[in-house]
Amino acid sequence: MQTLLAVQKPGQVAAAVNYQAVDAVNGNTFPNNGNTLALVKNGSAAAITATFSSVPDPYGRIGDLIVNVPAGGEVVVGPFPPPLFNQSTGNVGNINCTFSAGATVSMALVGF
Repeated sequence: MQTLLAVQKPGQVAAAVNYQAVDAVNGNTFPNNGNTLALVKNGSAAAITATFSSVPDPYGRIGDLIVNVPAGGEVVVGPFPPPLFNQSTGNVGNINCTFSAGATVSMALVGF
């Protein structure tokens, strides 16, 4: 079962971004309203991939979003259109994601 991560909603004032450890074994899931950004930080000495699982849209298209995160780097991913990424079974309304490694990888989810 994927580990649920919380989405932060900082509002209109400056706020610290809190990173959460990812679950490289089981993957993660997070709620998505179409206005969510994922900040993925890789603290390792090797590049990793983050995969955000898509779902078939009304036209049958499907294609996971696979993002390369460089060694010691950070990337911003999103926003995620709900019809393309929100799960319709299992973690309904959430996005499922997996990581090729996780020991030094963390993610912050920011909603707006």
